[in-house]
Amino acid sequence: MKQEIVYSFNLHTKVLNFIFACKDMPESELGVKLLHMCYYFIVALIENFNQIKAIMQWHIPMLIHHIRRNVGCIDFLKEMYDNNKTMLYN
Repeated sequence: MKQEIVYSFNLHTKVLNFIFACKDMPESELGVKLLHMCYYFIVALIENFNQIKAIMQWHIPMLIHHIRRNVGCIDFLKEMYDNNKTMLYN
């Protein structure tokens, strides 16, 4: 229920735009924390909300470049594949 309200305000698009803009890792500690919080927000949004998982699956190739750093990309991928049979079969 709460995720649907947040999704209706399209806050996820602003967060995704920031993540897309961070092609390189931010140099400051504050920038890295902000990037980690953006991933945490996205994970909290898609948790048990299959409608947004279907939309977010198209953004995975653009988000995968942060997987080598510990900023939350692995948590995002785990949540995307959790309880999502279509992602697991593909």
